Parts: sequence; C-alpha cells; structure tokens
Amino acid sequence: MAKENSGWWADYKASQMEWQSIYTAPKDGTRVDLWGVNLLRYDKSSERIPNVAWGTVTDWMGNEREDWQHGRGEDFKPTHWLLVTPPTAQEVK
Repeated sequence: MAKENSGWWADYKASQMEWQSIYTAPKDGTRVDLWGVNLLRYDKSSERIPNVAWGTVTDWMGNEREDWQHGRGEDFKPTHWLLVTPPTAQEVK
C-alpha cells in the first residue's frame, strides 16, 4: 500500500489547489484538468481528463463549435476543473 505522503497525491496536496465548478473554468486557452461524468459507462462513473483547453472542436458531422478539447465528444460531461501546474525544475531533469 502506497504512503499517503508520496507521489502524485503528495504533489496534489502540496499545491493546495482545489477542484472548482466547471462554470468558473477559464475559456482563454488555459490548460486545465477536467473532472466529469463518463456517459458511456453504465454506472455513469466520474473520471479525470488531464491537460485540456477550451477552443474550437469539430463534431462527427464536420460542424465546428467552441467546447473543451478533450477528444471525447458528447460522451464526457465535465463538472469540475483544476489548473494544470507547470512541472518543477526537478521533474524536468
């Protein structure tokens, strides 16, 4: 069993950032992580999609619209967002 104070969980807790309502998400191209409902699953479970921006997307009929660029189309309904933090100097090495 992994320790609670190691890995990505420790990094997340250290960042002191919190998930916010999708209605407050930046729509200026800022990269965020999305949390939402996977509509393809029978139990409609939630999941995280990392590193997503708001911008122009094209649906399967070729129509363009402004939406989250997560590549899941209408199968994913985002409910929350979290700002993507840049990697530390230690992570880049």
